[in-house]
Amino acid sequence: MNHYEGTVTSFSDLLTAIVAAATANGWTWNASKGTLVNGNSSVQLTASGTSYLRITGGVGVDGSGNLVAAAPNYSQMYGATATPVAWPVSYQIFVYDAPVMIAVAINHSVNYWQWMMWGLTVNLGLTGAGGDAPFVWASVRAGIGNAPKISINQGGNSGQGSVPHHPSIPFWSADSQGGQNDVNYRNAWLYMNEPASFTYSGGAVGWTPDGSSNTVTSRTGPSLGTAQRQPNAWNGQSILIRVRVQAIRPSQLKSWVAEVPHMRVIRNDNYDDNAVIALGGQQWKVISARCKNAAQSQREGADADHSGTYAIAMEYTS
Repeated sequence: MNHYEGTVTSFSDLLTAIVAAATANGWTWNASKGTLVNGNSSVQLTASGTSYLRITGGVGVDGSGNLVAAAPNYSQMYGATATPVAWPVSYQIFVYDAPVMIAVAINHSVNYWQWMMWGLTVNLGLTGAGGDAPFVWASVRAGIGNAPKISINQGGNSGQGSVPHHPSIPFWSADSQGGQNDVNYRNAWLYMNEPASFTYSGGAVGWTPDGSSNTVTSRTGPSLGTAQRQPNAWNGQSILIRVRVQAIRPSQLKSWVAEVPHMRVIRNDNYDDNAVIALGGQQWKVISARCKNAAQSQREGADADHSGTYAIAMEYTS
């Protein structure tokens, strides 16, 4: 993997830095279409000054350079969140292969973070995606709400009945966000490409969520309970938890379909941002999912713009 960092004064400048890092590692950039492509992982990136950086997933591009099988909506980094982005910001870009993935984190307003990730998942049972399935996630969904709060809930549903909330970990939301089932209220997308017989909603699914109710339960499943019980009361350490996605099947069954590679969820009660954990032959860099708040470590309650002590650990080579 390769790691890049620096400082930018706008989302437009951040996009320039992302393109430079991506193209140095085998991605192809089409400036006229705003697309980055590496095999079956393709995204369209659109920046507007200090307002936003938006991402839409696809599965390659056609002969004209347009996304193939584009996701129903975009996700984004967003300037006017409940804790607004204060420029300049520092950024970190993590670029991986096998499978390909890019993760971008910006640090603003002292200890607040926003994220964007895309690439190929580890396929755990999707038959229609043609191998490892593409995914896209960013901190803020398309349905913004008023001064959106990027937060988390230990039970798995970040919305807690309040539409302005946005899950700060990929595929965290257990069901709908804020009671909404349409494509404006999702910020994580997985390309399933399954026929109707494999899905609960009765319709064929390309990208999920596809706007119909109960197609997928985007969550880390039993790992949620594991995360809640961290850190270890005896030695204060926390374990690295994989992010896996379940699909809802007929007869109230579920199946594992994908895993987000190169990253883990970790509780950062006893880790500062940018701490590096050495585990065997690997290193993991710990960064808050949104903003560390040890006083409300489980992030209970609906009205918050922080992530308690839930953090993201990125596979890292110094």
